[in-house]
Amino acid sequence: MKLIVVRDGSAVLLSEFGERPVSSGDLVLLGSNVLCGSEPEGHITVTTLYLDADYVVDQFFWQHAAILTDRFDAAGMVEQVYSEPAQILRLGEDRAGMLMPWLDELVALSVEGKYQERFHRMHALLKRPGFRSVVRRARARSSWG
Repeated sequence: MKLIVVRDGSAVLLSEFGERPVSSGDLVLLGSNVLCGSEPEGHITVTTLYLDADYVVDQFFWQHAAILTDRFDAAGMVEQVYSEPAQILRLGEDRAGMLMPWLDELVALSVEGKYQERFHRMHALLKRPGFRSVVRRARARSSWG
């Protein structure tokens, strides 16, 4: 799974679902095995997070453990909630700006490839209430149609 945060500029995303414009403040969510490219309109700066699908399901399970009986229920729920293989969440520049310090730290922690030594800090950054709430508030999402 890929999360792409557009930090600055704009582009047209090209995929099997068609073309969609994205600009600063957008978050693009791409499911596993979704092919997608982009054509910048001038310049564009993005930060891309690659998340293992099993990791996402596990996190979803623990976040909703009160209503899910096991990981298989979580996988089914994830498929329903994120049924669109490609989504654009319009966070806006202000909300996306709140993510930038966490994204910058995630990048800094991952640059040297010491994932085992830095896993707990990286995990904590992704689990921050602020990170989740910014994304959760952007439920007015658009998808390729």
